[in-house]
Amino acid sequence: MDVGLFADVHELAAALRRLAAMPLATVEERKAWERAAYEVRCAFPAELAARLPEVAWNFLMDADLRWKDHEYAEAQLGQLREALVRLEHAADDD
Repeated sequence: MDVGLFADVHELAAALRRLAAMPLATVEERKAWERAAYEVRCAFPAELAARLPEVAWNFLMDADLRWKDHEYAEAQLGQLREALVRLEHAADDD
């Protein structure tokens, strides 16, 4: 996933949604997800990082937990989706 530097919240949210859509069923998929998540973490400027909700940070770091626990994964993904909608709406209101 070549993400470059995100210009705004909407681009960051889109990248997080792409990560959320990636499979985590196998060790290889988890490794691919972790590489892509690292690229995303490295690609956003400090002003966007400061606006990122806690659930998004957890999502970027918790692939191992989602891989082991399907219920946790579903709950976290639902929380992430809701947080991204709120984040984008807040950005639109700015």
